[in-house]
Amino acid sequence: MNWRLRAFNLPALALCLSAPALAQPISTHAEWNTAVARQLQSKITVPREALRADTNMTLTLRIDILPNGDVETVTVNKSSGNVSVDKATIAMVQRAGRLPAFTSDMEPVKQAVSLPIRYVVADYQPNPAPPAPAAPRIKSTKKEDRS
Repeated sequence: MNWRLRAFNLPALALCLSAPALAQPISTHAEWNTAVARQLQSKITVPREALRADTNMTLTLRIDILPNGDVETVTVNKSSGNVSVDKATIAMVQRAGRLPAFTSDMEPVKQAVSLPIRYVVADYQPNPAPPAPAAPRIKSTKKEDRS
């Protein structure tokens, strides 16, 4: 193994080993809400169905979470107007995995979280206008006077 590669891997390994020590445990309901929102936001990507749409869409999901962090149900509170986008978004949240477990200051009954999601189509032009025709070139014809 090359010494440069070995020298690079040692600090990287040290950083990886110390990473769990840097993570702060969640101890309050407010911290739990923030952690859940961050985890859900990190798992949501734009589904293909939303990419095919030619308009911005907003939907709101209701997520029922059990005390251990398992997602019990995901339902649509407000639809985007596109059933396939709604279903794809629900599937993404269900695949997000276990969320943080409840903290000691929370009641040990399921929590309902409302998650608004907005898909924005940026600079999308379904039928771009044809380019404007170039201005015609006018050639100047000047007769020279030879007297």
